Formats: sequence, structure tokens, C-alpha cells
Amino acid sequence: MNIREATKSDFSTIAQLHENSITTGFLSKLGKKILKELYYTIGKQYDSKIYVALSERQISGFIAGTINTHGLYKRIIFRNGYRFVLHILKYLIDLKFFGMFLETLL
Repeated sequence: MNIREATKSDFSTIAQLHENSITTGFLSKLGKKILKELYYTIGKQYDSKIYVALSERQISGFIAGTINTHGLYKRIIFRNGYRFVLHILKYLIDLKFFGMFLETLL
């Protein structure tokens, strides 16, 4: 197994892995397109990193981390929120989803 920093071409696979493997929280409910955009945006942040694990040259896992979760989500919303707003709005009317959304942001 090899580990390397994620590249732009990895984000689609990372989104698929997230959608299929991480079933808690609200992010998986947003779908692959939004997850891909989210991980791409996280990967561009100065205080965040995304690494992928490779088995036989195929991505078999990933890890995303930041030293400032609250700041990361604020930057995503205020700088790139327009990319996510339309997709998230339809979920915000669900009170359970809205609660998970707020919990993540706060």
C-alpha cells in the first residue's frame, strides 16, 4: 500500500468512497457531485490536507484533515457557498438534516 497527497483527478473516487462508506452525518446524503466539489475545495485550503491510500494503483481509502475545522467550513460557505447552496437547500427543510448541518458548522 502506498499513500500520497490527493490530486484533482482523485476527488471523484474520494466522493464515491465517502458516499458508499461514511453513512453517518449529512454529507453522504448530498450526493457524489457535491462531495467531489467539497473535497476539491478542502484540498485547495492552506490548512487542510487530503491523502489517498493506493492498493495496486487504485484508491482504496482516503483521509482528509484540517487544523481548523470551524474555519474550514466558514471559508467553504463564504467563499464557495454558491457551489453548494442550491443542492443543500432542498435538505435544509428536513429538521433532522438541518440539525446535523448546524452541528457540523458549529
